[in-house]
Amino acid sequence: MRAVRERFGVSDFVDVSPEAIRFVHETEAQVSFVILFPGGHQIPSKGYAVVDDRERKAARVTYADHVGRIGVSVPPPE
Repeated sequence: MRAVRERFGVSDFVDVSPEAIRFVHETEAQVSFVILFPGGHQIPSKGYAVVDDRERKAARVTYADHVGRIGVSVPPPE
């Protein structure tokens, strides 16, 4: 996340608003969402959410896709 902040000037207060959720498995969902930046800028997006340690979060592939758009690469999983 540090590389994203440095390249894009994003604070820790970027918000995400889910628009639609379609569960494809008990541990995975397709999600349409809007990324809300300070100052009112919004980016409509789509991706996947997964359950990790009983908590729902953005799937690695979704995160990697979004930060990859600004030139930040995500290392392969360990």
